[in-house]
Amino acid sequence: MKTFVFAAAITFAASTVVAQCFPRDALVQSLTEQHAEQVTGGGLRSASLLVELWTSPAGTFTIFTTTATGVSCIVASGQFWQNHQLTPEPDPQL
Repeated sequence: MKTFVFAAAITFAASTVVAQCFPRDALVQSLTEQHAEQVTGGGLRSASLLVELWTSPAGTFTIFTTTATGVSCIVASGQFWQNHQLTPEPDPQL
């Protein structure tokens, strides 16, 4: 029994480390067609790495990075995404 639990723990740990990477076009097609997600935010992490947030009206979300060569890797995905309104800072010159 202990051997099985140990093996299962190793399998779980190894599976959580594996990156899910795809050509960006294929990932975007899947997100739009299968999950009704659309891009809602993003930015540059560096000159060669784009970070994007895709969300759906149902609350699903996917965060992924894309390299300059067009390879996208999923960083996180889940359910119950909530957008929050940003409060603008007052302009000190007014």
